Amino acid sequence: YKRNYGANYFYIKTRIPKCNFKTMRMRLIKEAIIASELSHILSANNIKIAEVHLDLASKQTSASYSCSAEASNIVKAYGFKVKLKPYAWASGVADWHTKR
Repeated sequence: YKRNYGANYFYIKTRIPKCNFKTMRMRLIKEAIIASELSHILSANNIKIAEVHLDLASKQTSASYSCSAEASNIVKAYGFKVKLKPYAWASGVADWHTKR
C-alpha cells in the first residue's frame, strides 16, 4: 500500500434480521468477525491484506466506542492490522454500498 495510490477493498453484502442482535454491540462484534474471516480467506488465497478497516469509533463520545477495543482484538487475533475511525475509510465505503 502506498499513500495516494488508491486501494482495493472487499465486502460481503448480506441481510441479517435485526432481531438476531439484541444490542448494537453484538452487531458490531459480528461485523468484526465477518471482516476478519473474509480477510483470512483472502490471505489464504495469496491476496495480500495490508489492514482491516472497521466502522467503529476511537472516540469515547461515540456509541460504537464501547466495543472498539474488543473488535480490534478480534481482528488482531487473526493476525491483521486494524484501523478505526477517523483513520479507517470503512464507514465511507459502507455508506456508499448501503445508501444506494
